[in-house]
Amino acid sequence: MKILLPLLMGMTPLLVRADVITDLRPHIRQEAEEKGVDPVLLEAILRHESAHGKSKAAKRKNNLAGIKAGRSLKKYGKKEDSVTHLAEVLAKYKQKGVTSVTQLSRRYCAGSPSAWAQYINRYMASIRKGSYDACKGTPASSAEPKRRGGWGSQNAPDPEEIPPPEEVERSGAAG
Repeated sequence: MKILLPLLMGMTPLLVRADVITDLRPHIRQEAEEKGVDPVLLEAILRHESAHGKSKAAKRKNNLAGIKAGRSLKKYGKKEDSVTHLAEVLAKYKQKGVTSVTQLSRRYCAGSPSAWAQYINRYMASIRKGSYDACKGTPASSAEPKRRGGWGSQNAPDPEEIPPPEEVERSGAAG
């Protein structure tokens, strides 16, 4: 159908393959709702930490969230287990009063928290704009962010305030 529709409309077909994270959106939404966390934040972390599901840890260990077990990355039976675990971690942080991406970055990525927060905020803005919808499905949450009780939605800077990843890397802030 993805190829036929453009052909019927007289356009050249664009072969778009859904990515792992987009395929997991129903599970992301379900876990976010059950745990009381922002689904956009959850998806942003998954995208960043797993390189859109393409990292070695994502492929070999089903670890989409960069969660460690001791000195190495934790191995999960399936990718959904990684999503569930990350939602649980975020819920615990939220209960402890960690209510912004910046606060979360200090705990989640102590090595370079400001760069991590910038990346997560950029992903969140992109998700809300529908950047990853070309693959399949709808955004992890509605286009309008929920303004209740924390997590990046009210704390994230405007996308214009966030330098592009290339600038962060050139400045040496990325780790």
